Amino acid sequence: MSSSTKKPLGKILLEQKVISKPNLDDFLEKQKQSGERLGSIVDKAFPEKHSSILKALSIQHGVPAINLEELVIGLDILRLVPRDVAVKNTILPVLEKDEHLFLVMADPQNHHVVDEIEFVTGKKVFRYVSLERNIKNAIDECYRLQESGEAFYRGSAVSSDKFEKLVAMKGRREARPAPAGPPPEPAAPPAAPTPAAARRPEALPMAEDLFGSAGSDDFSSETDELQPEAIERSIPSAPRQELRKVQEEEMAEGDDIPIDVESEKQETNILVVDDEEDILNLISKVLTENRYSVMTASTGREALAIVKKEPIDLIILDAMLPEIHGFDICKRIKGSAKYGHIPVIMISAIYRGWRFARDLKESYGVDEFVEKPFKIQQLLKIVETMLRSKTSAPRESKEEMSREAQKHMEVSAKAYRDGDLDTAIEHLKAAIRIDPLSQKLHYNLALVYGRAGLVYYAISELETVLELEPTMFQAMKNLAILYQEAGFKNKAIEMWERALSTCEDEESKQKIREHLVGLL
Repeated sequence: MSSSTKKPLGKILLEQKVISKPNLDDFLEKQKQSGERLGSIVDKAFPEKHSSILKALSIQHGVPAINLEELVIGLDILRLVPRDVAVKNTILPVLEKDEHLFLVMADPQNHHVVDEIEFVTGKKVFRYVSLERNIKNAIDECYRLQESGEAFYRGSAVSSDKFEKLVAMKGRREARPAPAGPPPEPAAPPAAPTPAAARRPEALPMAEDLFGSAGSDDFSSETDELQPEAIERSIPSAPRQELRKVQEEEMAEGDDIPIDVESEKQETNILVVDDEEDILNLISKVLTENRYSVMTASTGREALAIVKKEPIDLIILDAMLPEIHGFDICKRIKGSAKYGHIPVIMISAIYRGWRFARDLKESYGVDEFVEKPFKIQQLLKIVETMLRSKTSAPRESKEEMSREAQKHMEVSAKAYRDGDLDTAIEHLKAAIRIDPLSQKLHYNLALVYGRAGLVYYAISELETVLELEPTMFQAMKNLAILYQEAGFKNKAIEMWERALSTCEDEESKQKIREHLVGLL
């Protein structure tokens, strides 16, 4: 939903009976004179309706809303977004969990700044919305507190007891070793959680297909800085009739891990990845003339598919690619047992933002960095040097790695059936470290995360599945459900539409259409 097509906030406020028509006319006139956003104007006039205004913003933008007055924010997170960037774009990072970054925005449709932040931090951004006035005040206060040496921001509605409890909990977490398995789930439920028996998502029956009880609203842990009261969610109800159910995949011990055995080869294979056709053709031509075997890709998804299927000796990789950033591709390859020995040469204009080229080796495993524009002979010399100094393939054969991954899968499957989800997650992650390009492993990990109630982690794994296998209907369907449950209405709509385009069953298509009508 672009800024130009989203529903006007004033209309939503009227429909939700937050304000009257005369109120709206008066507020719109004030907006013309001041240039301030309508939500902030209404909030100043009716502070007692703050939660209702946040709910209207959530409906307008299709993402969850956050009440900043109820948050405690660890200020170390501000290192990820410089103050000038936060002020310019009216954004504030509020929570960091592993590869996830939770960002509060006045305009969640500002895709450019989200892409920029994901690019330089290497984290997956989840967008939330709040009132522009409140975000600006919180930005000023957070960065002021950080400069004065404070460790936490405390929202005006956070009691002293609650604040002290949260700070003490954070201290205990930092003092003790990290527990096995994933950290507590970072999202937050409504203010008044219902009993466990009442939380099953009867209005979202498809969640049961894959995740069983993962539809629970209990997304957070009391140890998180982001508290249960913090988010006002507006999730449209799914139709009462159930969509066509798909049986939950069994993690059978006999399942094969998709790790192919490479055959012996004589030639040197170089993969060149760039979305600029002229550069791609130039590099390919020069390498071919120098008797290298060259494969090419113009998107990140194509590149991953080639790495997965073909024996590659070296990769020349553009940093900014469609669909998946080059940095993300490099991180996956260099962090795996199967592909980590492949040298990666990154090419791009030097990113003069918050990180510089010298950080690439440490952060992403890049072996060499070449700045655009470059001399082709310079690149060729680097290629020759890299191939001469290239480490050999892992000592373990592909068969041995396949057996090791299979063993992790079998242990995970047994632990899953026994209800030991931490062990199941641990062994699936170990298998993924061997082969991070296996969509099956990521899909099963999403299954276990969902069963454990770790919805945001399940979302991330399903997104990875669709990067690797864009036509997997079951992953699309369950990702759409989780987007909707977490309050990301726009993402849910996009994924339902994508699932509809790949669905082959007419009955399921009709039910998805009916579901989409309800959302739209």
